[in-house]
Amino acid sequence: MLAATHLMEIVSRKFKTIEEIEVDDVLYKYRNFENENHIRILTDLEIFFAAPTSFEDKLDCKIPIRYELLTNQQIFEKYLSDSYERNPKFTRRQHREWARDWAQKSPLKNKARLLKYRDDEFNEYDKRLGILSLTANNSSLEMWNKYSADQTGFCVGFHTKKLFKFLGGGGPVQYVDELPTIKPRPWHSFDQQRYLREFSKLKCWEFEEEYRTMIFGKDGLDVNSRKRKLTTDVYKEIILGDKISDENKTKIETIIKDILPNVPIKRQKVNNNKIVIE
Repeated sequence: MLAATHLMEIVSRKFKTIEEIEVDDVLYKYRNFENENHIRILTDLEIFFAAPTSFEDKLDCKIPIRYELLTNQQIFEKYLSDSYERNPKFTRRQHREWARDWAQKSPLKNKARLLKYRDDEFNEYDKRLGILSLTANNSSLEMWNKYSADQTGFCVGFHTKKLFKFLGGGGPVQYVDELPTIKPRPWHSFDQQRYLREFSKLKCWEFEEEYRTMIFGKDGLDVNSRKRKLTTDVYKEIILGDKISDENKTKIETIIKDILPNVPIKRQKVNNNKIVIE
């Protein structure tokens, strides 16, 4: 768990590829057998990168960029930085004139326009971002209850290194006492803004011990482009919940026999309020 101030110390790190991150050998995805889309992880060897608007945590990936905190001088500095980026052939004087003009008519000084801009920005961001949530903990009673329908579902274990061949960059979520303040560019770069937004969650969610990976589509992501097909060798094990019905147990055993015959099936049991994997 990190305080927001400690999290700020690592925002200067560049995004790493998923192969560069120190991570466990096996990562897991908890699933609910009663959800048809969840079964596709077995029947179709398919994973899905969800949009932030689908998350239960309504603050997840929704930390706003705090334009309203800028002073008039900082607004000018922001537009000056923008000018050097957008108008590389300008003279120093032209950069300053361009920045002064935009600072005077800036929508950042208008609360209503700023709120609309923030809403529009998030809607576009939500269309383009897909996140796959994983965890290294297959023995969390809270996770089994919350994400596998009170232990009636199942949990899929993946070989991490083989899985990463199908994924983009990512890393572990940082759990904080309070969500960080995200500053506009140039105070926080685009990568820093994304890191703070996509990897910061309040500590009430730390039981998830989440690793997340993401995809980003410049032209937006539809349902099909959020899906990724895996190969059978990526699957390490299937763990059935302690309270899975005999009917669903038989269904999963049949699926595994036909599609993933070399993947072992294990069983999750609760012993003295602790999880045991048999």
